[in-house]
Amino acid sequence: MAGKSIKNAGLRTGLSKRGDDAGFTYVELMIAFMLLLLLLPALFFIAHAFETNLKTFVGQQELQLEYMAFRPLVERDIAQAIHIATMEGGVLELIHPDGKAVRYQTSNRQVIRRVKEAGANRFSGATVVLRHVYYMGFHPERRGVRLDMGLQNWLADLDIKIFIAGRMGVHHAADR
Repeated sequence: MAGKSIKNAGLRTGLSKRGDDAGFTYVELMIAFMLLLLLLPALFFIAHAFETNLKTFVGQQELQLEYMAFRPLVERDIAQAIHIATMEGGVLELIHPDGKAVRYQTSNRQVIRRVKEAGANRFSGATVVLRHVYYMGFHPERRGVRLDMGLQNWLADLDIKIFIAGRMGVHHAADR
């Protein structure tokens, strides 16, 4: 037994590589680790960009849905009005043929609709018809009302300019 070499004794020094070795070498592990270090920031950037775009899209959709719920109310009120006027503070007041008055005003980033029934002394009740408003402008014109509005939430903003036609022959405070 004294004549056997270390190789024949079955002992391995770890310096030679055999076909039945399992695992990775230090160099292979370092290359994989370096690739991971290079790819992780790119993956995080892509994920962050996707999340930001998704949140902006969701915010835009929320603002558009709010606007779509608001528009039919104001269109109906303007179409029925026989007198349209703006008042101090950006208030839009509409008088209907039956004597009912409808007022739209902005307060605390909301558009509030108030109604005064015919013969009543004051406006009663308040309905929030639009939220997230940072700007609302009512501009009566000869054939209707032009609305300039800006909506903004934490995720997106939306600027809208529309013209809503009223009745023909309506007396507008802008005509004076």
